[in-house]
Amino acid sequence: MILALPVWTAWAQMPCSLNIRGIVLDVTDSARLSGVEIFIEKGHIHDHAKSNGSFLLSEVCPGMQLLEFEKSGYEHIHIELSIQKDTFIYIWMFPKARLSDTIVLYHYSEEGKTLAEKSRSADIKAGSNLAEATAQIPGISLMQGGKNQAKPMLRGMYGLRLPIIAGNFRLEGQQWGNDHNPEADPNSFEQLIVLRDANALLYAHDGHFGTIRLMNAPDVHAGESSLDQTLSYSSNGNQVASKTKFVRQTEEGSPIFYGSASLRKAGNYSIPGLIIDNTGLEEYSLSGGVKKMNSDGFGELTINAYRFEGGIFTGARAGNVNDLLSAIHRSSPVSSNHFTYTIDAPRQVSGHVDIQYQNLKNRGRNYRHWFTDLQYDQRREFDFHRNSQLRFPQLDLYLLVPSIKYELGKRFQNNTIVKWGGAASLHEHQYGGFYFLPDFTGYTGGTFTEISRQLKQTHISFSLRGDAKGLNSQVRENGKLSSEKRNFINYSSALSLRKRIHKKSNTNSTLLSFNASRTWRAPWVNELYSSGVHHGAASYEKGSRNLLPEICYRSEGIADFSDRKWQAFVSPYLAYIQGFINLSPMSTPIVTVRGVFPGFEYTQGNLFMYGIDAGIDLDLTKHLQWHCDFNYIYQQYSKSKRYPAFIPPARIKQKLNFNHSKLNAALCFEYTFEQKQFTANSDFLPPPGAFGLWSLKLSGKSPDSRLGLEINNLFNITYRSYLDRFRYFMPMPGRNVSLSWHHHIHHHTKKHSKPN
Repeated sequence: MILALPVWTAWAQMPCSLNIRGIVLDVTDSARLSGVEIFIEKGHIHDHAKSNGSFLLSEVCPGMQLLEFEKSGYEHIHIELSIQKDTFIYIWMFPKARLSDTIVLYHYSEEGKTLAEKSRSADIKAGSNLAEATAQIPGISLMQGGKNQAKPMLRGMYGLRLPIIAGNFRLEGQQWGNDHNPEADPNSFEQLIVLRDANALLYAHDGHFGTIRLMNAPDVHAGESSLDQTLSYSSNGNQVASKTKFVRQTEEGSPIFYGSASLRKAGNYSIPGLIIDNTGLEEYSLSGGVKKMNSDGFGELTINAYRFEGGIFTGARAGNVNDLLSAIHRSSPVSSNHFTYTIDAPRQVSGHVDIQYQNLKNRGRNYRHWFTDLQYDQRREFDFHRNSQLRFPQLDLYLLVPSIKYELGKRFQNNTIVKWGGAASLHEHQYGGFYFLPDFTGYTGGTFTEISRQLKQTHISFSLRGDAKGLNSQVRENGKLSSEKRNFINYSSALSLRKRIHKKSNTNSTLLSFNASRTWRAPWVNELYSSGVHHGAASYEKGSRNLLPEICYRSEGIADFSDRKWQAFVSPYLAYIQGFINLSPMSTPIVTVRGVFPGFEYTQGNLFMYGIDAGIDLDLTKHLQWHCDFNYIYQQYSKSKRYPAFIPPARIKQKLNFNHSKLNAALCFEYTFEQKQFTANSDFLPPPGAFGLWSLKLSGKSPDSRLGLEINNLFNITYRSYLDRFRYFMPMPGRNVSLSWHHHIHHHTKKHSKPN
């Protein structure tokens, strides 16, 4: 220790005057990449790669440094470099599978963005929910319950077939059914990514066409603070909303603190010419975290809390079969046409608390990453009750899920990466009030491995995963409880190939991808044992104990084309799902002591499906862009030749966008075709007709503020959506005018405010 002290003192006195120069290249074809952000946390040093891919980091201190490389559409890279003298390095970056699979949920400034980056950025205004954010990705539709409820559908897959990963763990409350929102606020995260390739198996084994992942990626350097505040008002329902986001790091090596809060409150919303009773909502979200970076990794703790309360249209309740049939076939619902913020029964309330911790350690070519999580979910539904003094919920569900996950990785040479790991969760579920789902304890556990390798111009990834799931349910039958145990074991696998073709003589490039997978999904509690009124969807649901696991064989091709002034993609796909579980309408309504409801039951059959997603972004002039997306899905049971319920209709979305330094204007048109894939007499109503919706968006901005105006359903048309579970009783919302104001403050302490 005494001998080392003079050496340390001399080292500490050495000046920070070293330079790191380098060139950044695309690993698939060695094309030089511009616009890559390169930074070192120590000293707040960063640069952006020039048009020839070169960069310069100056005034670097000697010793071990952690360099990070970031570019939209490419995998993030961080490397450890021991600096003793001026250094020159080459950096190869791996492109992500598809640019259109990522949305930047939180990004204030769009100055200088490329066309590809603009097409993937989304200004998630205050009052937006998670499902609305996901709908901006091609191929995603919304399963809705009026205006207040929505779930994302990826190529017709939703609910348990479309896992939503918040941070590093799935939202467990989604297993309760399809009549409530995902328990997450998009304003609490920075990125939303749809994982479709082999990498998706690192997070879930049951995402048949992909997995949605929400990511925290606070953008801050030493000595920086950022504060963002957004306020909005929407005319339909007189909705008021607010969101606040804060990020700060005081000094080099100190923790990064970040947090957000959002709320929205709305009253009864309206359809053209009529206000709909008891359709108000209240939603609150709080989140925060702390992240500590060091030379060989980081540790991060995050906490998220979410609460939602929403009314359920009273006109969806009927006392007898004739009343229900009259309500279903009525062109306009019966409503008092009265506005109020009061939320009465029937209503639903959901709450969610999630605590996650992760720790990453890098050791040269190896890394170790482990995660822990604790989730608590509550779901309550309140129905009419003859005695107004009794206010207990008719459905009162609690779910507690602790989880753990680990991941190890090793890089061999420079072109092969191997990852492996495992995850396990325990489930403790209780119900209160009236029986709908049984109490149960459960477990899930699995191991996974992924091998990725660069072979000349082609990148190949292969994943293999094995999982086990178990249920021990306390089933009530004829007033008696009995224990029923179920165990499921199976495997998933996936293969992904991608190749980038780049013509060095011009700016044209093509990215070709292919994904194939075998995934499986065990039937879960709501599908097996549901028995009763699901008030949130104004329906009666019946499970089936005879359900077997689903197995999905899927393949898809993707071609991304891009040039300086345009970007396009086309993605055909097909799948065969053995034992597809679907919530299907019953032939007749169900009479209960609480009234008469449309009945739905879980059925199973072998499903064949194919479809296509396509899109184009085109710069017409310097300030004018045109965007278009098209989606089509075909599904049919292979033996009975019948169509399943809730197939998303074909849809085309167009947007003409004018973008100037201080003004942005967009005229949008979305046309949804009538769903012709329908088996006669299989539903209470046939699919509604086609409809087209116009919307207008205007925004003006200064260096620190932005004012926006948005008008949806511009011409206030009356329409019903096939994917709306309340379509039996009422049309979708009418015109909605939203006004929002966003203010951004970014502060550098004097010590860290040197120019780049």
